[in-house]
Amino acid sequence: MWPSRFCRRFEQEARAAAALNHPNILAVHDIGVHDGSPYIVSELLEGTTLRTPIGSGLPVRKAIDYAIQIARGLAAAHDKGIVHRDLKPDNVFVTSTGHVHWRDSGQKAPGSACCRTQNSSRACAHR
Repeated sequence: MWPSRFCRRFEQEARAAAALNHPNILAVHDIGVHDGSPYIVSELLEGTTLRTPIGSGLPVRKAIDYAIQIARGLAAAHDKGIVHRDLKPDNVFVTSTGHVHWRDSGQKAPGSACCRTQNSSRACAHR
């Protein structure tokens, strides 16, 4: 059985992710709990994390393209008042066609214990 604090946070972050609809953000289709274990159903992507192309020497033009795609996804999230607090190469997925999606539970919804809204100067600590 998962601790209730974890389940609440998991659900909060999953709902924040599900509220976002943008080509550069991993789509979340469903969230729930089955036999006491929380789950997220998301789109299936084929490719690798950004860490792999960075490690093999990413050309400047490709790096700029990826950065623009990441920024577009972040802007869409910020428009909804959601701030991603854990953006790193392991949380950015690059498809086999070069399309970038950011993902992970670093997405924080306004009012959660681990978030800060775009219009708030209040920084929240991770619990």
